[in-house]
Amino acid sequence: MPFQQGPRITPAAERVQNMIAGVQANAAKWQAHTIAPKRNPKAAALAANQKYKNAMTEAIQQDRFAAGIRNYDEDAAVATIQQIGAANLVNGVAARQAKIEKANAALDTSLLAHLRTIDAMPTNTAQEREQKMLANLRGMKALKRGGAGPTGR
Repeated sequence: MPFQQGPRITPAAERVQNMIAGVQANAAKWQAHTIAPKRNPKAAALAANQKYKNAMTEAIQQDRFAAGIRNYDEDAAVATIQQIGAANLVNGVAARQAKIEKANAALDTSLLAHLRTIDAMPTNTAQEREQKMLANLRGMKALKRGGAGPTGR
């Protein structure tokens, strides 16, 4: 019997369920590692200071903060805070399931378009592979920033 090919990307609802299950399974490990990290988080943050400045400069130039605030739903935030109270991390993630699914579902269309473009690119030569790699990098960066990227949105 031949392999049956599944979807190119996991459906948003399944990804969120996997995320919640992963948080539930690893919450105690997260807590233990957070209070006893492998490296000093303060030292690591200070070492990454220039990287942070570069990222913030780019975000300021692109006015990303204002764009994010415009999308902030105060009523949803208050409702989430009231629902969770002082509950643990797992409950907080699970309470945002619909929001996370919505964000993942919105990304799916753009991600699939990007992947179709990338998958169609030839890889016969080193130059073609390099072009494909750079197109993928640029497209994924654009998706991360919420932009259309080279494949549209």
